[in-house]
Amino acid sequence: MSDTAYSPSASQDVVAIFDSNGNQLFPDARPMKASLAPKAKLMSHPVETGVTLTDYRVLEPREISLSMTLLPTEYADIYATIEQQYNAGTVVSVQLNTGLYQNFVLQEMPHDEAPEIFDTIKITLKLKEVFFFSAVSSIPVPTTKNGGNINGTKANTSQTAAATEKAQAADPGSVLYRAAGYN
Repeated sequence: MSDTAYSPSASQDVVAIFDSNGNQLFPDARPMKASLAPKAKLMSHPVETGVTLTDYRVLEPREISLSMTLLPTEYADIYATIEQQYNAGTVVSVQLNTGLYQNFVLQEMPHDEAPEIFDTIKITLKLKEVFFFSAVSSIPVPTTKNGGNINGTKANTSQTAAATEKAQAADPGSVLYRAAGYN
């Protein structure tokens, strides 16, 4: 996605939430206040001299709080759409005056209903940054001296599933059973 999809125009707000395709979500919800809260955890430990050293910090996921007022004529529909995105755990980007913040998920969506605002709803969307990684794991297949596995064939990744099934039925004391993590 390019940042040009997020540049403000007459049809988009300066402060807004966008989906992965750059489409503005909840355009009829009027942003009233935005807060960004970056945090870092400082790692401290005492030493023998009685001093506590702080020598490392870990950046925590950022959080954004976005207060919005839902338009009176459509607040039920807007709220339902926000709730749908919340329940789905949709990953969104948030455009603030300070920049574009990507990979956020709706964490909370508390709202207020009061007599003085009888014709609308004030909602605060709380979003938290998420990080993605992909782990690659495989079960090692024991090999013989000539490079074949215990079935006498060359080991490869397509045999991993078959080896796992055999390990489940194998003797609990076998190497393959333990390598598959069934102990």
